[in-house]
Amino acid sequence: MKSNHVNIKRKHKPLRQQILIPFIVLIIAMSLVVLVGFNVAMRTYVKRVSNQQIQDSRDTVITLLKKDLSEILIGDANSEDTLNTKTRAVIAALNSSIRLTQNTSETEIAILGATGNTILPRENELTLEVIQAAEEARKKIISGASTATFTMKVDGINYWVSYEKLNETQVVARKQFLLIVASQKGTELLIRRINLLLVGIMAVVTLIGAMLAGRVAKSVTMPIQGISQYSRKITEGDYSPINIETTAIELEALCTDLNMMSLSLQEREQSKVDFLQNFSHDLRTPLMSIQGYAEGIVTGVFEEATKPASIIASESIRLKHLVDQLITLSRLESTQMKLKKEYLNLFDFLNLLIERYEGLARKEHKQISLNCDKTLSIYTNEDHLEKIISNLLSNAIRYAQMHVVVDVTDKGNTVEILIQDDGPGIPKALLTHIFDRFYKGEDGNFGLGTAIAHSAVERLGGTVVAQNHSSGALFKVTLDKIH
Repeated sequence: MKSNHVNIKRKHKPLRQQILIPFIVLIIAMSLVVLVGFNVAMRTYVKRVSNQQIQDSRDTVITLLKKDLSEILIGDANSEDTLNTKTRAVIAALNSSIRLTQNTSETEIAILGATGNTILPRENELTLEVIQAAEEARKKIISGASTATFTMKVDGINYWVSYEKLNETQVVARKQFLLIVASQKGTELLIRRINLLLVGIMAVVTLIGAMLAGRVAKSVTMPIQGISQYSRKITEGDYSPINIETTAIELEALCTDLNMMSLSLQEREQSKVDFLQNFSHDLRTPLMSIQGYAEGIVTGVFEEATKPASIIASESIRLKHLVDQLITLSRLESTQMKLKKEYLNLFDFLNLLIERYEGLARKEHKQISLNCDKTLSIYTNEDHLEKIISNLLSNAIRYAQMHVVVDVTDKGNTVEILIQDDGPGIPKALLTHIFDRFYKGEDGNFGLGTAIAHSAVERLGGTVVAQNHSSGALFKVTLDKIH
């Protein structure tokens, strides 16, 4: 059964754009929040203050004009001319009184009858907002509300409306209501102007923010672009150091790491070239020997084939050993190989390993001694530890005159293994390259054994150091005793 795989291609955006856009969006979002918050707070405050002011204005007018209203609003007791004259006087007095309050912007007043009909001023003198306010007040008066304050909208302009019943006196026996209508046009105009000012400020802030974000994005993306170009140069074999100016600590550290990586790759590349040149010669020598003796046997040059066959076998073993070492080194350097550790009795392990090399040592009239606590255990990988000790031990036997000593010391959390011989020591020129993977010494040997030991120690998380002591060479291996 075949399964259909859908490849989802993600759209990639330039890093500069990914930095710049969120920064600008954040500035705009914050600006909008400030604008909306200001409008909500401002309108709430204006509503509360306007409500209080119009009620204060209403109370002030009633207090100041109570006497005038008692004298004038008698009805038929006055002549028409006298009523008109006094009506105008009342209106003038009301206007004068209303301007003594805090709300001085476009405020109008009127006197309503018991049923909400307009008494003062005359019908032909009423404005549209007063007529509509009187109508709204009349509905509330009919429903029984003696006082109320509310808002209304006329031609898109908001108005505050407040009315209250005047006290009945002996002169004014009928119900009368004082009506005040205050326009909010001036306040709304002020808020719009402030909004325009805020929008202008936000536009400037957004522009400045975009410029700053652009500079920040450029300061980040330019070095990254340079690093990207440098990485392409490395793939082409150009290992020249990178030199990019940046103020970011992380990018500076990245450039430093890239230079170290480039230097390491260059050294590895050079070491491989040197290895191929030298190792090919060492491979060619036994191969030519094998080929020569084989052709001699075939052509009948050698009357007796035993000796040539023995040489062929010996050279074949030598080639196999070299190939095995390369395979071992390759496996140790592979990061995909899983490392399994277990507790191991170090004395038993080293004693068994030394017994394997005892025959080789006795053949060359040399002696191996072990100093180790019989109860000492270590948490490690047996195969890797064997490669470390085997290569260092065989190397010590090769160069020792008579004695090879293996000393093990328990350091608490670590174990120190010293392998020393009484040979001529390590030449100073070779000492710094003793663990190089493809370095060829003066004696013609590649030192792959020490390179294998070094790689195995690194995989186990330990360290290995080579040095000369008073009478020979010394290798010190330090490993963790527990996990």
